[in-house]
Amino acid sequence: MARWVGSLPERLLGQAATGICCCCQGLLQFLTPGGTTRLDVDRLNEKLRPEGAARCRQSMFPDEAHGLIFDWDDVIADTAGLQLAAWHDLAALEGLSLEAGMRRRGALLDLRPERAIHEVLGWTRDWVRAQALARQLAALYLARVEASPAPLPGAAAWLAVAARHRIPCALVTWLEESCAARLLEAWGLTSAFQAVIGARMGAETQAERLLCAACALRRPPERCVAFSACPGAVTAAHNCSMRAAAVAGKHPAYALAAADVTVASLADLSVVNVRRLFADAGTQRMDLCKQEARAEGRSRPRRVTTGETPT
Repeated sequence: MARWVGSLPERLLGQAATGICCCCQGLLQFLTPGGTTRLDVDRLNEKLRPEGAARCRQSMFPDEAHGLIFDWDDVIADTAGLQLAAWHDLAALEGLSLEAGMRRRGALLDLRPERAIHEVLGWTRDWVRAQALARQLAALYLARVEASPAPLPGAAAWLAVAARHRIPCALVTWLEESCAARLLEAWGLTSAFQAVIGARMGAETQAERLLCAACALRRPPERCVAFSACPGAVTAAHNCSMRAAAVAGKHPAYALAAADVTVASLADLSVVNVRRLFADAGTQRMDLCKQEARAEGRSRPRRVTTGETPT
């Protein structure tokens, strides 16, 4: 059953977390009863590393150690052109110009709607008014998406494979959680996601959404795979120390060359592909020791032998 996340999981810092004060790429700032605590990605990886029984279980079932984070647009839902059409509908209803957005189409579609209205389109400087326009945009967009009979081909099958191997999944979207819930329920995918990061979370960039999703799944970012359809999301995933899987369609495959794996559809993936993304994992605990030894000028310890034959 999906959890509609409104704040980060409690006890992440060893004490109750009351919410997110600030998020940015590679940095999270939490409001805690004792004050403010800053976590970079490396520290977050350390905090979320499994221990005790969870570590033993993940050693026996390594697939469960991973986390899959899916972008809503053009990965789960076929929204190619629908979001831009919703912007045109909103501009026509409000009598506003969308010319600036057409010159910066990438920023218009990738940014949080409130920021796009404020920074890209320049429709208003009033944040409350921008939020009202964003809610109106979400309603127009939702009406268009609801006309879609099903998610993208291969999405439901891949989510079923992840559930069969007990790999936790999260969904990130700029929509309100209630809107996402309606669509997932209509498509029968409510139970496929353990967490949904929506507009109520307050994340402004893709990197913030990815980090919040990793926290919600209680998986280190370095053990997560981010599925997206745009180059900016691939960069955000790598900045968060995640693996990036790109779905070609919204952008051509050559524009997604930075991704760790690029597919035409989620139907082309298997659990083996996820395992291969983490084929070099397992030595990260020793990497820190090697870096410290290199910084201090110490060489690798060697076994001392005398050459004598024991009697």
